Formats: sequence, C-alpha cells, structure tokens
Amino acid sequence: MRPYVVIAACLLIGASAAGQVCLLNTEAAKLLNRWFAEGSASGNGGDWYDNRDRAHSQLKLADYPQLKAITYTQAQKKQNLDLGLQRGIHRDKVVIGSSSTSAPVTQEGSNGRIYYFGGPPSVDFLYGQYRSNQLYVYPEHHDHDAGHNGSPGYGDLFPMNTPYLVISQGSSFSDKPFISAFAQTLAAFKPEVKSLLVNAGLLMPTLQQVFRRSNKNIRTNDDYLSGKAHPTVFDGRQIDVLKMVGAAHAMGLRDIPPLIQIGVEEENIAVNGRDFFELRGDERLADSPCAIARVFRRHAATMRLLVSAEKSADPFGEPLSYHWKLLRGDPDHVTITTRKNGAVAEIVVRWPEWRPIAAGSSLESNRIDVGVFVDNGRAFSAPGFVSVVGLDSEFRTFDAMGRTAEIDYHARDMRFDLPPTNAVVRWAAFFDVAESSRKEFGRRLLERSLDAAAVATLENTSKRYASIAKRFREVTEGIEKINQNLADAVADAKWQLDHAKGGPAKVNAMKAHKAAVAAQRGKNLDREELEQTLKGVKNESSRLIRDSGLRQKLSSAFRELVGQPDLYLKNREDADRAVGGGFKDALERAIALGFYKIDERLGEDHLELRSVTPGSGDVLSRLTRMEREQLRYLNQMLLADLFPAFILAGSGAQFSDSRVTTPKNWRDVFHYDAKGQLTGWARFHLGRAVEYTAHGHLVLEKDDRGRPLRARAVSSVLDRDGTLTIHPANRSFRYEYRSEVDRVGTPRPELGQ
Repeated sequence: MRPYVVIAACLLIGASAAGQVCLLNTEAAKLLNRWFAEGSASGNGGDWYDNRDRAHSQLKLADYPQLKAITYTQAQKKQNLDLGLQRGIHRDKVVIGSSSTSAPVTQEGSNGRIYYFGGPPSVDFLYGQYRSNQLYVYPEHHDHDAGHNGSPGYGDLFPMNTPYLVISQGSSFSDKPFISAFAQTLAAFKPEVKSLLVNAGLLMPTLQQVFRRSNKNIRTNDDYLSGKAHPTVFDGRQIDVLKMVGAAHAMGLRDIPPLIQIGVEEENIAVNGRDFFELRGDERLADSPCAIARVFRRHAATMRLLVSAEKSADPFGEPLSYHWKLLRGDPDHVTITTRKNGAVAEIVVRWPEWRPIAAGSSLESNRIDVGVFVDNGRAFSAPGFVSVVGLDSEFRTFDAMGRTAEIDYHARDMRFDLPPTNAVVRWAAFFDVAESSRKEFGRRLLERSLDAAAVATLENTSKRYASIAKRFREVTEGIEKINQNLADAVADAKWQLDHAKGGPAKVNAMKAHKAAVAAQRGKNLDREELEQTLKGVKNESSRLIRDSGLRQKLSSAFRELVGQPDLYLKNREDADRAVGGGFKDALERAIALGFYKIDERLGEDHLELRSVTPGSGDVLSRLTRMEREQLRYLNQMLLADLFPAFILAGSGAQFSDSRVTTPKNWRDVFHYDAKGQLTGWARFHLGRAVEYTAHGHLVLEKDDRGRPLRARAVSSVLDRDGTLTIHPANRSFRYEYRSEVDRVGTPRPELGQ
C-alpha cells in the first residue's frame, strides 16, 4: 500500500454479456443470473463503480458486465480528483467505490480516519453520500492493528464509528472482496424494492444492514445488536456473499429496514479554558443523523449526553421499537437510561481508558461505542452510533468517590521488555555489562533481586555464552567481509570497463568484469553457508538461555526493581554516577511534575518523594496510581541506562492524533470541598506549581482562609516546539463568597476592565 501513490494501470472493462449479471463461477453468481433472467432481480443496470487508486486495487469489471465505471478527465486527474478519498457526490448515480491509498499512520492516516477527524470533507459529507446511494470501502492500512504506540501497531486509532463507510482490515487489495460482495448484493434486490430504496435514499443504509446482518459470525438478533456485527473495521474473511444476496433478494417492500436518525438533545458542554485547555474548539467531533462523536477532553470524570432517536422513520410509517446497546467499552463505565418508551436515552460515560475492544481481543482502543437501532417488527435498521473517545496522551487517576484526582497530560510510553532468547547482540551486551566493573552498580542492584541459585545461573550462563558471542562476531564479520570484497571487486571491474578505451584493454576489462560477477555468484554460496552457521549460533543462544531459565529469572528481578517507588532515592549516589541522559531527562520531568520535592532546608540536591494524598504516614503508602506509574517509568529508564542495548524501555510520549489534541507537558491535581464540589487544582508545569480556581483562573492572591481572592484569566499559546503552554491574559477578577463555607466563589471582573 502506497501513501496516496499507486501504480497507474489501464481500466479493464469487460464486454457486456446479454442476460448475465456476474460471470464468477460461484453459487451466488449462478443465483443472480437465474433471478435476473426470471425478472426477480434488478441486476447492476444503473450501478457504477468508482476506483480511486488508479487501478492499483481494482475490481475486475469483466466479471460484472452490467456495472459501469466512473471515469475522470485528464484535467481532473491532474488535480488528483481521481485519487484517494472521495470528496464529491456523483449526483443521481448508485455508486460503490474504493481507494487503496493511505497517508502514514502518525500523520493523517487512512482515508476513513481523515473523514472521521473532520476531513475535509467531514462526517456530514459522508452522511450526504450515504443518503445519495453511494458507499465506499477504504483499507485501514496501519490504523487498526494490535499493539500500542507503534509496538508493533497502534491499536484502533479511529475516533468514532459510522455506518457511512466500510473500512477493511489490511492494506492494498483488502477492499476488493467487499466491493465484489456489494456489487452482487445490489444486483440481487427485486426491481421494485431497489427502485424504492434508490428514490428514498435508503439503498446504502439497507445494504449496510444486509452486510452486517449476513457476516459469518452473525447468526442471531442478539449477535446483530452486539459489537460483533459493528466493528470499526471489517475482516473480509467474514463476508458471506451467498447469505447477502439471499437476504437482499428475499426482501419485499414491507421488509425494508427503517432508517435510524439520532441527535443530541442536551449535554453538559465543557468550556475551553475552564474544563479543558486547547488552542481552539470543544469536545464535539461529529453531529450527524447516524453518527455522533465526542472527544473526552474535560477534566471531570464523566460526560453526559441526552440523545433522541425520535426522528427515525419507517418507509411505510410502521411503529418502531428502539434499542440502545453498548457495543464497545467497559459496562461499569457507561450508563444508558432510556425514556419515552426507549426513543430517548441518557448516556453517561466515565473517561474511556485504553482497553481491549472485546474480551480476549489483542486489539485495544480508548473509545466507547453505543449502538442505536430501530425495528419495525420485521427488520432492524442499520446502526446509528454514539462514540466517545479518550486521549491516549493523558493518564488519569480517580479518588475513592470516583472523582478525577489528577491528570498527567503528557503520558509516557510504558513499554519495558527483555530481548528474545536468540538476540545474540543484546544478550552479549547484557553479559558484558553484568561482568564489567564500570557498571558495578548495575550488577549489585541486579543481584539484590536474585536469590543465590539465580546468581549462580547468571554466572554459569555468562561463562558459557562467551563462546556463542565470539562465534557470532566471527561469522557476522565474515559475512560483512565477503559483502565488502565483492562490492569492491565488482565496482573496480565496472570502473575499468567504463574507462577502457578499446582494443585489447576493452576486451580485458570485459573479461575482468565477467570474472568479478562470476566470483560474486561463487561467493554467494560461501555467504549462504555462513548465514546457515549464523542461524545455528542463534539457535544455540536460544537453547542456552531457555534451558537455563535465565530470561524468566531476570524478568522477575527487573520487574521487582521497577516496582520499587523509592529505588532511585535509596541508590541515588551510585545511580547518579552510572546513568546517562535518558534517565536524567525522566528525572527532571518527575521533579517538574511534582513527584519529587526539594527539601530547601537541606539544599537543592536533597530530594524527597511526595504524594498528593494528604497524611502524615509513610509516603510510600500514600502514593496514587499515577505517582506509582511515573516512578515505575523512572525506574525503567534507570535500568535501561544501566543495561544499555539489553533492556528496551519506552521513552517517548504516547501517540495521540494532533487533530484532536495539542501536546501538553503539565500535570493537574484537583481539589474538592467537603461536599465533593471542585474548588480548583494545582498545575505542575516547568518545575513549579501554580493554583487555579474552579473557573480556570490563575490564582494571584488568597484570603486568610486560603481561598482565591484575586485571579487572572489565562490563554493557551503554542510554543515553538509545538507544545501548548498557558500564558496569563489581561483580564483579572476579584472573588466573592456567599458564606464562610463557600470555597468556590464567584469571580467579578476588576474595575477598569
């Protein structure tokens, strides 16, 4: 798959075959052709196919004689109007289309992701396309792969779910099975049914319903009303074309599914500059009739939406039943309360954490999806979606009352792992460090977490591994030498050939060049033999590490060290002498965000652990989850510095799409009064803590009860490095209080403003 670049090819259009809908040798194709001949199936007359990757992943139109191809003029092609996501609507046409193109995952990403993050064009455009009888398929490319933060994938990066597109799992060519299935399904509808669907703008909602209801893993109504039928991205292996064409052909006029229509009636809108801080915008990502999406930016623990499906309609005016289902997300963090016989639902969502999309799934996301369906007694509608997505760049903890206790807006990549048993270079590096007096502290630290038997295993394995590492170096050096000698010989012979002036010199140069190429072929055999030897050395490494059980012992020891919150402070003097820049950067950040405090009585070099949890007992017992995670990250960086090239520890920030959040580098710790009302927060930023009121104002002065007396408004500004920072604005306020117990107050603009 190429990022918006595909290989140009000729459009292949097969000659029309009279009476034939589909020329594939399948049971579904045979049924379509028979039904069309009988007059009970509409065929593909009037249906169009739009390929938008310049034939890179093109449906073989020769197999669909009645399907017509959308074509583009040379002028349109020069403007790339034929390439990538579709930005226009082909008026008065039934269109199925696809484009196997994508931008890089950490930039705009796949075509579907571009639409879902506001485009242009936006989700509103997709709804118009959907109701204009047009449906497109786009591969997810790398936007929906197991992993986290690029290790190895990024999880589900789509911020919402919609019925307006079909996104295929995989990259180039993963779209083709869907387009083939859709072409055949469109052909299977009865003529009168298809005519009504087209005229009412219901063709693609009905196609989506048939497709989702007919997948191989969907057998019952309960399956259809679950997340199994409505993933963000579809696996082409689940397509059941025979089931799809059968369902479409069996549909009578009164069996046409109703149309879901949803809208937000009421919500507790978060205010930029008070409830969250961004350059611009709010939490609303999309408000369309079949898909609503919000970005959870607020610092409050919950978001509330009152959503109505009352505008949903049946084409024949039949009464409707309503179904609201949690398709994705933690059921303990989402509450759905219906009203008006189910036509309206109050949805309360607690901040969505990163978690598997379903039980047992290796794919994760931080999005919840509520599916909304209506049925007329004979058919369920295609889904509507209410999606709420969290920000992976944030790490939040909550207190015992469920309130937000603190937020780190620059969450770190917490990867920490040891190498596989056959990674000879990394294991050799470990044994070198473990035996090196220069890294004596690292060895001592490790041995404290190993029992006597494990230490003996380490010493014995280290001695035996020395020969493996030596052979590995010798073999790799041999391969490198062969490669270099061959490259030099061929380059020299070519130079001689290029510069020979003719006659015997030219003949000799040609012979020399031919001999050098022949020698290269011969040396390839030597290289292959060495590569086989190298494979054997790696296998020997695996056997030794595996049979000794050393990897498991080390993994337990390192993770025990990582879990010690006071590991650095207990070993500070030794650690400061042994570590490098990665750990020092992490330490500076931990101090800046308030996880450590400097005891000024004893000097700037005296650090103490601190916790936002009040109390006089041992600070280790009062650490919050966020504080423990930050200290765990610090320990990981310490061990990665002590055992370089062996331990892999994530060092960057978690990836979040720049279209919904701007990078920040601060931590907020929230305060509440006795009744649980927010009174403000402390913001740790750039090595100092400042106080904010509950209204988002920077505290300038407090009264004798510790309440804000004067405060200043702030504004969000983008620094040169692309990070958001907060600057005081020109407006200042004086706070007034209703009573002595009032700790929130009312801000009044100061005179002269």
